[in-house]
Amino acid sequence: MRTTLSTSDAVWQHPLAQHVQRELGQFSADQRFVVACSGGRDSLVLADLLAEYCAGRVRLLHVNHQLQVDAPAWARQVQDWSAARGVGCTVCLVQVADGNQEAQARQARYQAFTEQVQPDEVLVLAHHQQDQAETVLMRLFSGSGTQGLSAMRALDCRGNLRFWRPLLGCARAWIDQFAVLRGLSFVDDPANQLHQYDRVYLRQVVLPMLQGRWPSVERSMARTAALMQDAAEILAEVVAQDLRVCQSPEGLDVSALTCLSKARQRQLVAHWMQGEEVYAPPLHRVLAVLDLARAVGTGQVSWHTWQFRYYQGQLYRLPRQTKAMPSEVAELQGLQLGQTIHLASGRWQVKPVSDGLPLAVLAQPLSVLPRVGGERLHLEGRVGRWPLKKFLQQLNLPVWQRDQVQILYAGVTANSNVPPLAVLTPKGCFLTTFWRQQQQPSWRLQRV
Repeated sequence: MRTTLSTSDAVWQHPLAQHVQRELGQFSADQRFVVACSGGRDSLVLADLLAEYCAGRVRLLHVNHQLQVDAPAWARQVQDWSAARGVGCTVCLVQVADGNQEAQARQARYQAFTEQVQPDEVLVLAHHQQDQAETVLMRLFSGSGTQGLSAMRALDCRGNLRFWRPLLGCARAWIDQFAVLRGLSFVDDPANQLHQYDRVYLRQVVLPMLQGRWPSVERSMARTAALMQDAAEILAEVVAQDLRVCQSPEGLDVSALTCLSKARQRQLVAHWMQGEEVYAPPLHRVLAVLDLARAVGTGQVSWHTWQFRYYQGQLYRLPRQTKAMPSEVAELQGLQLGQTIHLASGRWQVKPVSDGLPLAVLAQPLSVLPRVGGERLHLEGRVGRWPLKKFLQQLNLPVWQRDQVQILYAGVTANSNVPPLAVLTPKGCFLTTFWRQQQQPSWRLQRV
């Protein structure tokens, strides 16, 4: 890439340069930065500014999505520019999955960021005021709430990644002017002209039309995003307070939830459903979970990779694909005290106790069988033989967890004439009185 760099002091008096220099003041003098640089005008201007102000503490990361025939040439241009400025540069090839190309490319790009940016580095993105206005419009048209309309933040985190968008409050005109003053030669992606992409359509069709009527619309929408960020922070404090009241070991306590106003119920359930996911669930899914909590029964609502269920006053958040109960017998041999084993009923550890199963049993082969129905067992703490089904109901074991129940037997196969050792459930291990011994060195399985 051929670049003619202006050395005039007047260049560094430009409002864009002064803005970035002021914004750098919030970081320590030794902070290291990684600029996500596509080679386009915005990211190259940002790279040029940080190369000037943070010499020795900045490097570039170019993500090649391999979607354009010229993509390898763009990567070489970024590398050439970096070499000319004495700035390090990493080119990362990614595969964009099928589907919505905008969304899949964004996901691949952020995965590359996660893999390439070190914990002590800040990832710097070149989003500016027009990008923020486009984001507000996209979120508005998709029916987003306060959090969505907050759009992008100048400083943000996602997982272990720290983001900085120093140009977010800057007009696109400033960037154009600075690129001309510095004589920067940049990449022009033809995809930026395709109206099939929502953001391009907003940029080239919708925003110019709005600016024809309201010239300051971009600045106004950026101000709206800032106000929504304040509102979202206040709302997050309220949701955190409500979560402390309503959260239970299972998920959400419905009796506490229903004491809240309808609006606070919606906000709390949306936050709880989202968990660690990047995006919040749509409103119709939130309302479906609230309807589930008010109904009688054990239906479910699915969203993303999760399923939501109601059982006896509790809302549960579970993986969408629950572990299926194996039909075959699992044989255990050579178990040792302290050993951990993984079964369909959970993760268990062989614990030494003074009230459990004989140590002699531990030395022989054991069998783990699935529950088949109709079992009647004499379990510890209960008088007489009880139907296992009734016992599980008294445990308040949710219906979808009952298929995970397993029965532990002595020997390599179940002997119908000999009672089982124990019943293994998601709520713990329950011994049969036939085998249980008290005040003697013994063992039992404990969930870990």
